[in-house]
Amino acid sequence: MKAPRRFQFDEARLRARAAEVTGGLTDFGGPEADWGFHKLVRRVERGQVREMPAFADGDLAERILVEWAATRLHFVNDEKLYPAILDERIERPVVAMGVARSGTTLLQSLLAADPANRGLRIWELRYPSPPPALRTPEEREAAIASAATHMRTNYERNRSRALEAHPYYDQGAMMLAECEWIWSSPAYLMGMRPEPVQRYAFHRRFLQHIQHGSPPRRWVLKGVSHQFQIGGVVATYPDAALVWIHRDPVKNVASYLAYQFDGPRRPPGDPIVEARKMVEQLHTDLNQAMAHPHLQRVHHVLYAALVADAIGTMRGVYERAGLPWTADAEAAIAAWVDDPANRGDRHGRHTYSLGDFGLAAAEVDELFAGYRQRFGIPYERA
Repeated sequence: MKAPRRFQFDEARLRARAAEVTGGLTDFGGPEADWGFHKLVRRVERGQVREMPAFADGDLAERILVEWAATRLHFVNDEKLYPAILDERIERPVVAMGVARSGTTLLQSLLAADPANRGLRIWELRYPSPPPALRTPEEREAAIASAATHMRTNYERNRSRALEAHPYYDQGAMMLAECEWIWSSPAYLMGMRPEPVQRYAFHRRFLQHIQHGSPPRRWVLKGVSHQFQIGGVVATYPDAALVWIHRDPVKNVASYLAYQFDGPRRPPGDPIVEARKMVEQLHTDLNQAMAHPHLQRVHHVLYAALVADAIGTMRGVYERAGLPWTADAEAAIAAWVDDPANRGDRHGRHTYSLGDFGLAAAEVDELFAGYRQRFGIPYERA
């Protein structure tokens, strides 16, 4: 059964308002994108877009929909104004992956510390047009400030313990973005849900936009679903270095569930029932990922090893990927590790318990025994 509508919008009016604020732009990029906007509007009407705030009234929802439509229109128009965008080469990206709450952000942050690398920042994700390198310093600062306000408002509203669970939020608009957020961005129009290869084609297109006009540097990317879509990653980036980080599944699952059920955006229904469904789905997904033929291309990193010896572990990542391990890279990564501003507990310790979701450690350990054994994942101390 479809959820009842909370609001109802005139789609033609939304598009007309978006055209007005963009100076007459109307091209969303073809029939698929038109359909995507239609689906997005319907989902917002029913309150089914978790990435957007819980709207108090239809006027706010309409303003945000117009803003998203305008972002998409500008994004598409950029390729007409600057056709060389689509000639940009995304070469040898490093794609970090792993189950949510397993240390993927730590891994990406260490990679991004190397001055030869670059990551995607929140402000670039939210305001991709025009390409960042083509903006004036004033335009850049305005975009960063606006994205920072959005970040602060969104996470204060939707996470009661956001900084404890994910201290990187304190970086505001300069925080590194997950790849999944590309597919929930205004430029993508969230109604579009094509196959993985098509999703990754847009992923590449988005990076081309952000990269255009900038000095070439190696992209370091991270996502919590790449390990489940390795075929799409490899088809899009055949020269990518793939790195999968693994954490003790007992700790990983407990942290993941605590994060998912924190705040008003928590899944509906009985937490114990829903949590068990999530854990069972994760087990199924991991088994499928471990059977994927491209798994042999992936370099595997242990969270415990990364925490204990960041430099040695990162040197191993570079060696496996065939990337140069330079003195500059080592010094920058060491400086990042030594900086108290990067401590994982700088806003307090994130506490969680499987018991809150009717699960026992022994039960989770048994369920994920094959995964632990496959990658030699050690147990973490309490």
